[in-house]
Amino acid sequence: MIELLKKLISINSISGNEEEIISFISDFLNQNSVEHKKIGNNIIVELGKGQKTLSIVAHIDTVPATDGWSSGPFKVSINDDKIFGLGAVDNKSSVSTLLELILEFQEIELNGKIIFVFTSEEESNMNGIETVLSHIKPDSAIICEPTNLIPCTAQKGFVNLNLKTKGKNSHAAFPGKGDNAIYKMIKELEKIKNITFEKEYPLLGYPTISPTIISGGIEHNIIPDKCEVILDIRTTPIYDNNTVIEEIKNIVDCKIEVLSNRLKPIETKNNEFVKIAEEVCDSKSTGFLALSEMCFFDCPAIVLGPGFLEQAHKPDEYIEISQLEKAKNIYKKIIKGFLN
Repeated sequence: MIELLKKLISINSISGNEEEIISFISDFLNQNSVEHKKIGNNIIVELGKGQKTLSIVAHIDTVPATDGWSSGPFKVSINDDKIFGLGAVDNKSSVSTLLELILEFQEIELNGKIIFVFTSEEESNMNGIETVLSHIKPDSAIICEPTNLIPCTAQKGFVNLNLKTKGKNSHAAFPGKGDNAIYKMIKELEKIKNITFEKEYPLLGYPTISPTIISGGIEHNIIPDKCEVILDIRTTPIYDNNTVIEEIKNIVDCKIEVLSNRLKPIETKNNEFVKIAEEVCDSKSTGFLALSEMCFFDCPAIVLGPGFLEQAHKPDEYIEISQLEKAKNIYKKIIKGFLN
């Protein structure tokens, strides 16, 4: 798994640029006589026979590399039980683990079917998983993401809003002649900052609303007539996407454009599959506070994978080597427990 992971990390697979890594995975499967389907830049491997079906999903893309790496993001290094490189923890450790599992399970007779899925574009638009789910209908699913191998049965939803205020241009030396759109936006952001949510969702906490991008003005000596702010909003089943959007619409006095409202909050209630995962992991379920492909599944699903989420999306990303073997054994036990 270590050598396989090193090869995967060395391939630039920034979201939207997955052709090379898909070819690598396809070649690897061909070399090991594993039948698979390529659907766009996604791969499906089905093993076993029977009615009961478990899908295990790992995305193959990464976020863009940021500055500050000790060595290059695609130059793999190993130090103190850690493998460093872009995508090491999110999500190529899971990809390498699943590829190893495929080789093991193709030699085992199963009382059911495992569908291994490798998806593209998870870090951008999540179109990959939507494409795949038009071809498969699993009974349960594991979405591989860094959770420190603790099963996550709930996930926040996501809303992206664009707020727009409009003012009037004037010479900056005569601000009273104009109407500063930035000041208007400040007032709107203060209203949003003061929104409170009384009810806490047990596994996910409270919704969050964060302004993350702001733009306004064209020159230092011109009062701006336009200002825009992007809001990143994370929702819960109590305060779902539409509830939070309406709350904001009711208190602000500016134009609102909904940029994204397709990722809904979700929770898999306690059932047979969850109990198996908790028993194998020796851990109670918790909530996944980032986004994953879990929200697209209409069957019982959990998020579960090696590594810590805090290591993702930043320079010197790493995965602890010891977590790789643990992850493989946990996935193996859940598969056997579910397909018994």
